[in-house]
Amino acid sequence: NPNGDTVPGQTESSPDGDTVPGPTESSPDGDTVPDSAPSEPTEPVFDGSHGIASRGESDAIRVNLLLNGFDMLNKSNWLGIGVGNAEPRMREYSNVKGILSLHCFVAELFVEYGIFAIIPFAALLITLFINWIALLRKSFLCRDRRLFANTLFQLVTAITFPLASSAKSSSWGIMAMWGYLAYLLVDISNKNRELLTQSKDIS
Repeated sequence: NPNGDTVPGQTESSPDGDTVPGPTESSPDGDTVPDSAPSEPTEPVFDGSHGIASRGESDAIRVNLLLNGFDMLNKSNWLGIGVGNAEPRMREYSNVKGILSLHCFVAELFVEYGIFAIIPFAALLITLFINWIALLRKSFLCRDRRLFANTLFQLVTAITFPLASSAKSSSWGIMAMWGYLAYLLVDISNKNRELLTQSKDIS
């Protein structure tokens, strides 16, 4: 500067003409504060609280959530990790960027309850599908369009249910879903009873 004093952060010239970095400032505690240096670029992290993840990133996170859930289930020897433990345990994985919910009702059910849910759930699905196929065959042979359409609708909704349940972070609290599952069981039971009665009347 005009007074010949060195200003912190500026450079000064040596007698040889080389540029020498100027002195750094000192903090009140006596620590040396370096000149402003360019900060290293940091990778953006999506933690679910700021902004919206891109579609590709969101799909990758959902896949990682399912893979992590399977890893938890496998480590528990397929006995389940306990009710409500999926989200706390998901914090152990760094590939989901702060997203903790499995985003899939079926996966959440299996991971938390293990074989105690897998076996009954599989038996329920097998029973439903066997009955649906029998009803479709019966309605086709009897040319019952109403029965055919109703049964086909139930079959399609059951097939798409795992995909639909992944739209929400957790589906446990959706009462309409539990009501619909109960309706399917009651409706299948009533249809089987009607078919059995018709078969007895014919015989």
